[in-house]
Amino acid sequence: MIGMKGLKNISCVVLIFFCNGFLFAQSGLLDFYSQLGFSHHENSSLGNEDLRTSNYYPLRATNYNWNVPNSTWDFADTTLYTYTSQGLAGSLTKKDSFNNFITRTLNSYDASNHLIETLNQYWSSGWVNNNRDTFAFDSYNNLTLQENLQWNTSQWLLTGGYTYYYTYSAGGKILTKLTLTWNTSTLVWDTVSRITNTYNAGNQVTQIIGESYNLSLMAWQLISKKNFTYDASFVNTQTVDYQWSGTQWDNNTQLINIVWSNWTGDVNTSNPQSYIYQLWNGSSWDNYNRLTYAYDAFGSVIQLTELWASGNWRDDSRLSDFYDNQFNYTGIRSESWNIFTTAWDTSYEYKYIYTYDVNNAITDRIYQEYDVFNHVFQNNSRTVYSDFIFLDVGVNSLAIANPAVTIYPNPVTDFAEVSMPGNNSLFQYRVYNSAGKLMAAGEEKKNNFRIYKAGLAEGLYLLLISNGQGAHHILKFIVQ
Repeated sequence: MIGMKGLKNISCVVLIFFCNGFLFAQSGLLDFYSQLGFSHHENSSLGNEDLRTSNYYPLRATNYNWNVPNSTWDFADTTLYTYTSQGLAGSLTKKDSFNNFITRTLNSYDASNHLIETLNQYWSSGWVNNNRDTFAFDSYNNLTLQENLQWNTSQWLLTGGYTYYYTYSAGGKILTKLTLTWNTSTLVWDTVSRITNTYNAGNQVTQIIGESYNLSLMAWQLISKKNFTYDASFVNTQTVDYQWSGTQWDNNTQLINIVWSNWTGDVNTSNPQSYIYQLWNGSSWDNYNRLTYAYDAFGSVIQLTELWASGNWRDDSRLSDFYDNQFNYTGIRSESWNIFTTAWDTSYEYKYIYTYDVNNAITDRIYQEYDVFNHVFQNNSRTVYSDFIFLDVGVNSLAIANPAVTIYPNPVTDFAEVSMPGNNSLFQYRVYNSAGKLMAAGEEKKNNFRIYKAGLAEGLYLLLISNGQGAHHILKFIVQ
């Protein structure tokens, strides 16, 4: 990112399912698996929400808006940042062109660096409370409380929120999750939904049942069910979605011919390569979509959707998420296939253009949107970052796909020791530079091995470790 961890909005829906810690809305299997392929804006497919490539953090950001008639950047406001010792955004304060305060956001974190409070204030001869969001987490790092509060002259009023109750297996897997929402009319927490998970001997989810709570009847009502099928190697090969008719489970949709780009043993942390999406017509399954994914080493992904028509698959749409070689999100493109011109037509696109300094810190970010009629990008907004400070947050700011896998020291000055969990077994490793070029590769049987600086120029590198079962770990390290 830019050397700061941005605020993340936590959005909730009335009925949600939970699968091994993965939240997804009741919108069908297609959306669920699409979200596995697309880890929008967070690059979490590489295992970390904050893929910072620099330990230099800006204290100031000057924001501009594009003036179309004058073709100039007009000043909007200035944002001042403070940070915690872990490099998390402690406060964001906005000032106008006369250096007067406008608004500020104050963030608080717990010992595990979870965001537990966001306080928004505005300036009126002093700081005045506006609204506040609070969050709580359990010992399994799952969200248990989200409250939205509004300041009313002298006190905070709860205006919305969610409460979550979990039960866990001995292995820490979620067995049930109960969701309550705040009722602003009755001022009580109303029970909304419940999910129940079932797992196999390998702790892989095999079934998810979703229920909604009928407040009038004071009773639970079945809504949907998902069954996950695995082959002899414990790889997910089929998933079927059912809807409750009132008396029985009816087929709804299913995914078949699932091929994984990487398989970690968990559908929530694996990236699909392709699958076929089918609909139940009342008596048999009909092909509807085939989806194919392509990834690069930096987090970019292209999703191709084909439509089944007249016994053949034909191009239908394409969605692309882009990241640059510094692992920063650079935009999205949505396209539809034009059967008349036999070409892709862009229906929506925006992008970020970054400028980096010698420390890999972003100094300039321009946001542009694509004009689909004139086929050109148009400037929209711009942020110039300045007044950088160095925060030695260590490997916590680097991408670690599994916290049990470590690389130390980081940055690397001579060599780094890589440590992995489990018993000694054969695995392969590959080292890529920031341009995606393979710089080193090898095989190891020991859980601890070394990466040497020799032959590696100063800069950012990506270490990929995989075994014969498809499990992999991804780490970033810096060579100095």
